[in-house]
Amino acid sequence: APAGTPRSHIDKLAQAMAQAMRRPEVVQRLTSLGMEPVGGKPEELAARMREDMERYARVVKASGAKVE
Repeated sequence: APAGTPRSHIDKLAQAMAQAMRRPEVVQRLTSLGMEPVGGKPEELAARMREDMERYARVVKASGAKVE
């Protein structure tokens, strides 16, 4: 959600997403698209995203890849 979204809205959205992530058909579809379905609190998602960014930044740096 955009910055400044009321916490009550964030919590409601997170709850709906957590419910969806418990549905086998949703998990199967996301997995078939190469996604890793995860659920949890917004803070857990933010932490996961930070970890992923750090991990992939190291991979890119080690590979020597450059943007042209």
